[in-house]
Amino acid sequence: MRDERLQTISLRIPEETYEKLKKYAEEHGSSVSDVMRELIDGLLSGAPGLSPSPEPPSPPPAPEPTPQPVIPAEILALPGKLQAIEQYEIEMRNYVEAMACRVGELQQEVKRLLMVVFPFMPLPPWAVMSALENPVVQQLEKLAEKYYGDGA
Repeated sequence: MRDERLQTISLRIPEETYEKLKKYAEEHGSSVSDVMRELIDGLLSGAPGLSPSPEPPSPPPAPEPTPQPVIPAEILALPGKLQAIEQYEIEMRNYVEAMACRVGELQQEVKRLLMVVFPFMPLPPWAVMSALENPVVQQLEKLAEKYYGDGA
């Protein structure tokens, strides 16, 4: 405080306002008179004075949400369809592998059967028959008929 003489003024305010001033002064560690003096000094000097009830700063406006792109239902269904196709492919691969094993087993059984039915033939009957229709074999037959006659 200054050394000059102080003048006393009386001020009438509503009790609600006085309670707010008193609360503000307690929060800032000063008296109601000191708070009022600082407010009057700030008002007369043109500088913003203390506010007995400071208003909290208003929050900045919330940003507008960005619009979500519209995705057609057909595109949204693609992951499910892709998963179904992958599962079908796995099932088909397992089926083909099982069939390949069965075909191999069937071939082995046919070979065993042919060995039992035709034990001394190096070729199965259809291979022998197709060899007889070879042009070389037919020429040999004609030569045999020519030299040995029909009784050959």
